[in-house]
Amino acid sequence: MLEENIDVKIDELFTFNGRIDKMLYKIDGDNAYIAIIDYKTGGDTPSLKNLEDGLNLQLPSYIYLASNMEEFKDKKITIIGIYLQKINMANTDKDI
Repeated sequence: MLEENIDVKIDELFTFNGRIDKMLYKIDGDNAYIAIIDYKTGGDTPSLKNLEDGLNLQLPSYIYLASNMEEFKDKKITIIGIYLQKINMANTDKDI
């Protein structure tokens, strides 16, 4: 899946949504294996050091969203990888 918009209904009032850049998955019987890739095009330096303070929750949020997708309903989900992929947009004119 590329640039997948995902909405997870929490209750009658709230929906949690996000857009995952790239997700690879395999369904094998009752199991779903998922890898999440997030493209980084800016000059920021990704870090998980602020996670305890509630910052840098993008990748954990993607895990939650992917784990609650309709495609994986009633499956045992295993997240096999979460990856940051640095992209240099200066050298390309193609969309990702």
